[in-house]
Amino acid sequence: MSSFLHTDVKKLEDPKFKILKDSFENLKIVENLIKNIVVVTLSKQALYKDTLVIPINYGNGSDLDTINYSTQDNIFNKKDVDSLKRAAKNIDKLLSIIIPDSRFILEEKVVGVDENDERTAINLFLIKKGIKIPLTLESTGTIKLVSLLSILIVYIQNEKAIIVIDELDIHIFEYLLAVLLETMAPLAKGQLIFTGHNLLPMEKLGKDSIIIATESNDDIVYTFMKGISNSTNIRQKYLRSQALWSEDNIEPLHLNIPALNVFVKGLVLKNGN
Repeated sequence: MSSFLHTDVKKLEDPKFKILKDSFENLKIVENLIKNIVVVTLSKQALYKDTLVIPINYGNGSDLDTINYSTQDNIFNKKDVDSLKRAAKNIDKLLSIIIPDSRFILEEKVVGVDENDERTAINLFLIKKGIKIPLTLESTGTIKLVSLLSILIVYIQNEKAIIVIDELDIHIFEYLLAVLLETMAPLAKGQLIFTGHNLLPMEKLGKDSIIIATESNDDIVYTFMKGISNSTNIRQKYLRSQALWSEDNIEPLHLNIPALNVFVKGLVLKNGN
């Protein structure tokens, strides 16, 4: 409906329709923007529900989407198969760099035709030192890494992509995550927005890329670190703010360490009695 009205409004020359015309043009911009946003919530990262579900993300031009791969539902149409094959090819190249002597492969088998469209069974494997392992039997960390690499590849290649990930650091080795971010951030065409509890990426990202979320007076305040120079270790500066209240715009943790120590000692003594 919006595209139809937009076309008609452009033909109208009466000035009183200018506001309406501008509104539909703005809606079109928002529509195109939304098409290029990928949001990865915590629930989407909960790989183990009733069955194992592995999100594989892909981007081809303006086409951004996610395909859920699992052992119980691995039959796909031709379009999804082609997208999975392109994603798997890039994941394989990147994974073999991150994990030596490893490969990521996709095996396919046509199992039928539905409404003139091929239906193909897809199986994903990792090969480590010559041993082929179904992706679904891999560790949670490896599965998360494969899924994460698929979305990071979209972030790297697609200049229109806006990737939003809640708690990016779940199940990922902190040093590996920091190195990936440090390497990709200066070169990626897209935009990556993520939350996390791991502080090591603070040492690898630019100061203008880091926003601190602080709870204050039952509200959440988002702020940048102050007094940052090129030689400042942002991670250490943040840790000091939590222990010493050294930053006037960041709320400290307020952790009562003496009380915690007394409580733990009490549990030990109680157990001994």
